Amino acid sequence: MPGQRTQAGRRWRVEFKSMLESIEQPGPLITDGDVNELETRFQVALPKPYRRFLSTWNGGRPKPDTYHIEGLANNPQGALQLFYGIRYPIAACALEEQIEFYRPLLPHGVIPIAATGGLGQVCLCWHGAREGEVLYWDGYHKPEEPCFENIYSIAPSFEDLLKVLHEWVPPPGHEDPLWAHMAKKFSPQDVMDLLERGVDLNRPDSYDRTLIEWAAIHNRLDLVELLVARGLPVRQALAYAEQNLEFFPEYAVLADYLRKLSPGPT
Repeated sequence: MPGQRTQAGRRWRVEFKSMLESIEQPGPLITDGDVNELETRFQVALPKPYRRFLSTWNGGRPKPDTYHIEGLANNPQGALQLFYGIRYPIAACALEEQIEFYRPLLPHGVIPIAATGGLGQVCLCWHGAREGEVLYWDGYHKPEEPCFENIYSIAPSFEDLLKVLHEWVPPPGHEDPLWAHMAKKFSPQDVMDLLERGVDLNRPDSYDRTLIEWAAIHNRLDLVELLVARGLPVRQALAYAEQNLEFFPEYAVLADYLRKLSPGPT
């Protein structure tokens, strides 16, 4: 899994032979010794492809960021918001902090490796029957004791994860509005054009989320303000903003704005 880290503005280009195009906001440069230290501290043995990824990139935001979740009803795709890194500048995105936090919640042999923008986690199984597999841990349905009951397959290995990352597409069989894509890519003028054409931006997609909720998930205060000004209900936008605020301080302005609109439950 060869890669090269080169800087172009604030983006670092990735040259893995995979679907992964780029990594933004990678973590601080580390050595193999730092990875060894993490393994010793938590008594884990990380798969070699993931070790190489840490040594090369040490976390960051991937592009594209969408993956398929096998067997999770009503949620066949997920978005990988950020790979955790060792000593990442934001504590809530530091790999060591997340391993420590999720230890009581995950089965033995499973560690979190990436945030999803919600309560779920992208995880890696380093030991046991599913060794090497990349998994989705559903934080919305936690069993009383850690087990694989709320864990679903994403890819058979970390290398395969990088190969299957793709742009978001509607689930097969659904005539879905592309709210998730629009919330990331569209400008306020693009959204204004849709409104002027009479497009119903309050129609839920197959995830039961509207455009304003996806805009909150992706920290698009500009789109949220525009949609609120046009009278669209915020629904669960505040809840999504606050979930992300637990990990990413940059959501604070959006969360404060939505709290002022929604002093009670959204």
